[in-house]
Amino acid sequence: MNLLSLPPEQRRPLLYAALCVLVVLLAATYLNTGPRREFSRVLQALIQAQQQLQNAQLLRLEQQTRLHEQEQLMRLLEKRPASFDLLEFLNQKLAERQLQSRAQLENYRPRNASPLLPMAQLQLSGVNLKELVEFLYAVYASQNLIAVYKVDKLGPAKDGKGLDCDMVLATIKPAT
Repeated sequence: MNLLSLPPEQRRPLLYAALCVLVVLLAATYLNTGPRREFSRVLQALIQAQQQLQNAQLLRLEQQTRLHEQEQLMRLLEKRPASFDLLEFLNQKLAERQLQSRAQLENYRPRNASPLLPMAQLQLSGVNLKELVEFLYAVYASQNLIAVYKVDKLGPAKDGKGLDCDMVLATIKPAT
């Protein structure tokens, strides 16, 4: 059966159907290559922008947290007397805990040290763990912003009675 042998009334619907199938195939090809590709590219850009926004929000939150912590430290520094001296304070805490006789306290000055970061080297000998913990607790509880900078030695005393401890404590001075 030949398409041309059909009467025109029967050919016309078949031609329209063929034309519709051709249009649908062309549209499917076009949509898959043109707008769909653009949609995929825009979707990827949107996902990337959302990730960048989340990263920026996390960074901002971290910065706000750091700023809040710094403000708290500055408030503690403002509460501390202007005449605060690290060695005097540590001597006072050693005396309160009756550790002065077993302690040696001196200034500690590493190379390239800032004058805004005073340090003290404390050597304790023959102290028990409870005394050491109570001393450190008293130093920290004072809220004078004193921290253990490093512990060089913490072990049994040479005479076998208690512990020997060699540590460096540090604080900060407000910039004037």
